Amino acid sequence: MSYNPASPLPVQRPLAGKRIVVTRSGTQQQGLAELLQTQKAEILTMPMLEITAPSSWAALDQALSALSQFQWLLLTSTNAVQYFFRRLTDRGLDLQALAGIEIAVVGEKTRRALADYGLQPALLPMRFDSEGLLKALRPRLQSGAQVLFPRVESGGREELVQSLETWGVIVTQVAAYESRPPATLDPALVNAFTSGQVDVVTFASSKTAQHFADLTRGLPLERVIFAAIGPQTAQTCRERLGRVELEATTYTLEGLVEALITYFTPKS
Repeated sequence: MSYNPASPLPVQRPLAGKRIVVTRSGTQQQGLAELLQTQKAEILTMPMLEITAPSSWAALDQALSALSQFQWLLLTSTNAVQYFFRRLTDRGLDLQALAGIEIAVVGEKTRRALADYGLQPALLPMRFDSEGLLKALRPRLQSGAQVLFPRVESGGREELVQSLETWGVIVTQVAAYESRPPATLDPALVNAFTSGQVDVVTFASSKTAQHFADLTRGLPLERVIFAAIGPQTAQTCRERLGRVELEATTYTLEGLVEALITYFTPKS
């Protein structure tokens, strides 16, 4: 067969046929699943977080009634954005209640969630994690500044708040939503692990890794590759699962997919 230079070369898709588990919550898994499916991967959905309202709205409601005292609003997840603005509306308030408050977000997904409400953040750090947010906030926060931080009710990381408080910043943490693990695993997923039909498990947060470790205890995972979206999640994998094979260098879903492509691309 002669070579025709006009013929396009076949597209290399290193993830084609790989069976990849997506552990994001049911409402958030679609984005990652779609990115992986464009690479011809086979997707198994295994949501490790069930997102609900907090056990009480009291703290958030109190903060909403005194919004004028805050100079900054920190939103570090799409869940925080959605539940904060849902409650704002439920309390009969609108975006004018945020006049004069600067908004900081972590990550492009959170920025897009904020944009759904017609708002753009005053601060989006170049590095999409708590360390990046702290570095970006440092020159903009003075001692005594009042910061409102709507967050997950339980299990969130404390380093961000602790660092801000060492600067003399007054942080008001309020529960905006809760995340819980599912009660049990889907039997089909248990079978996939026990029969060696899973190539990769992806983790987009530390909580998903924690809950996965708890729910899969005793399953044969030795041949499964663990992929983390960033350093914090990777560290949780090491602590709870004993290892992590790959870690995205850009802390986004796109970065996670790119890391997987690089990992599975044959080395010449």
